[in-house]
Amino acid sequence: MWLTLQKKASNTLNFTCRNLKYCPRKTIEMAYVSLVCSTLDYSTSVCDSHLKKDQTKLEMINRRSAHFVMNDYNSTSSLSGTTVDYNILDSFNAHLYK
Repeated sequence: MWLTLQKKASNTLNFTCRNLKYCPRKTIEMAYVSLVCSTLDYSTSVCDSHLKKDQTKLEMINRRSAHFVMNDYNSTSSLSGTTVDYNILDSFNAHLYK
């Protein structure tokens, strides 16, 4: 079930990236919160895996979505200091590390 939820979150993010790449940032943020973040929240609360590989996979999906929302794909940039409503991502991380 864990892998199914990871795959669903990744596929939802890919769908969002494909279809909303030319939309305003606010629209992309709303789509992220309603589609991707809800799936990630559900997967962390239902499965609650303590394996490092599962947590890493979800963090990778989360990081990819932050790069998409910020439209910053530079490999040297760090999104941890940005104002991407990274607060939205904090709710996900709170579930992940509880």
